Amino acid sequence: MVSVRPRLKLIEGGGKKSSEWLSPPSTVLGKSPFDNAAIMAYRVAPGDLRKHIATGRHQPILDLWWHVYGETPPVPGAERYSSMFADTEQGLHSAHACFRGIMRPVAEDDRGLDYAAFVTKPKVGFRYRPSMSCVIEPYDIPEDLLFLIYAHLDFPEGRAYQSKTGNRPVTNGVVTHWQLVECDPAEPLLPMDYEARFRRRYW
Repeated sequence: MVSVRPRLKLIEGGGKKSSEWLSPPSTVLGKSPFDNAAIMAYRVAPGDLRKHIATGRHQPILDLWWHVYGETPPVPGAERYSSMFADTEQGLHSAHACFRGIMRPVAEDDRGLDYAAFVTKPKVGFRYRPSMSCVIEPYDIPEDLLFLIYAHLDFPEGRAYQSKTGNRPVTNGVVTHWQLVECDPAEPLLPMDYEARFRRRYW
């Protein structure tokens, strides 16, 4: 008796789609480092984001949604938080201070000159805390903490950009990393040791 091996059949859509909160937008709107009344678009660096997803690090991704995009992380059950914190200012567009130049090498920028650091003062954040109703929960951020968002500028002030069409670029830089930092005791709306940390202040 000859056995017949079954033919394999490809089933479209058989793979599990990634959750929305693990696939954030590729760009974010925020204030211009040169004029805090102007809005610029920034790309979001995908490299570290993929590392966080691969290693199961939830906090940087939650921080990206809330502190950079200014949106409640889109996980099931979190809809109620959007209305709960509707009057809360957060995200890159809510920055109240901006510095130019990080006083250390960063990636390919060996002097950190082309980086802008945006400072925000969030009152709440989200952390990964699975429960029956939701996988995240809000928490109060201590008063002595600020949030820093770093962006590598494509065309820093005074440097002409190249364009075949002459049009301004769609995006003006890339958000590379973000973190909570301690505030300066003398100036609580600015980061600790900001004068030694950055080269100069834009606004």
